Amino acid sequence: MAIPVSGSLSIKGTAGTCRSICQAVVDGGGGASGSLSTLSVNAGKSAPHCIREFYGYDPNPTTTCICFCTIASNPGPSTSCCNSCLKRTPTASVGNCFNANFCLYINVVPDSEFGGTAMGCVRLICNAITVFSCQIACTTNQSWVCAYSRNVDYNDTFCMITCASDCGFLGGFASARICLCSITTISGSYARCTPNCQLTTAGVLPH
Repeated sequence: MAIPVSGSLSIKGTAGTCRSICQAVVDGGGGASGSLSTLSVNAGKSAPHCIREFYGYDPNPTTTCICFCTIASNPGPSTSCCNSCLKRTPTASVGNCFNANFCLYINVVPDSEFGGTAMGCVRLICNAITVFSCQIACTTNQSWVCAYSRNVDYNDTFCMITCASDCGFLGGFASARICLCSITTISGSYARCTPNCQLTTAGVLPH
């Protein structure tokens, strides 16, 4: 059972039920000890060691699966958009956090015969605030790639938007893609699951 996120803790058992650091480390497969430094190492923690680093410690955490969940899609004859959010299964515990590493791509190929402007757009939104965005709209072939990393708390609402437009010309093409390339657990237990990429296209890529 996880140690509470606040209140008194003890190295042994004097603080009460579920508040013994030693017992939690043993429950997780680590060795018993009366030394805080030894218990911290046995729990996989790094120096400097202190009591409060065990707040919320779960010796047998449930792994939360992170994937994309499409909540809206707006396909059209020349312009398409898609909106997804990060889905957590099961719901992460209070205080848990992970680092998300996104890869973003935009590719635009305007119609070589009729001209016009092709457009691709990617946007990352956390708790209703845009934290990263890029849009390419041009009359010449362009490709763009970028990486973006951000810590995501257990209760953050994190959404992704991709849009592409070929301006209605038969030879034009545009695509926008966001992928969750990797995640790193900071607190708790997380795993990257599928689907973890979102692709929006418009037009037909010329041969």
